[in-house]
Amino acid sequence: LLFAHLVLCFTSRKIGCISAKATFETSFDLLLLSICTIFVENLTSMDEDILKKLKKDEDGLSTYEYIANNIGNCDDIMPQLIANIINVDRNGQFAVSTARYLNAIDKERYASEIDSLIKAAIEKDRERNYIPDLLGSIWGADYAERVDELNADDNFRRIYKRVYPVGI
Repeated sequence: LLFAHLVLCFTSRKIGCISAKATFETSFDLLLLSICTIFVENLTSMDEDILKKLKKDEDGLSTYEYIANNIGNCDDIMPQLIANIINVDRNGQFAVSTARYLNAIDKERYASEIDSLIKAAIEKDRERNYIPDLLGSIWGADYAERVDELNADDNFRRIYKRVYPVGI
């Protein structure tokens, strides 16, 4: 039972603990609520510490590694992690790598993060060193046969036009 309550709090963070509070009637239940609350507060504090540490990331590699090593456990701070990569990645390398990674993990779940990373990579990778890798990774190995169809996607169109300037 204790484990179930901790899982509830871990997966839904404060929302789960607060909504469950109304159903706690016994002193044992209140003890579980207290343990759960402390657990959640420690997780929140850990997230803040991690974000502070990653703010010192110079190029995005540390933030990318954190996401890769903690995928599924860092979704609640994913917007801040993505913003950090976009902020510190000077040439788009880690924006591209992170977009490819998140796409491979779950492209629907991370769709907005992938979109933000691709947009940033298009702006940052002026030398076209990294964005060509997005074509096959994001839109499939057969992207070249589906150019007309995929041109409806602004990110695809912008990358394709930059990589193949005569193609469109």
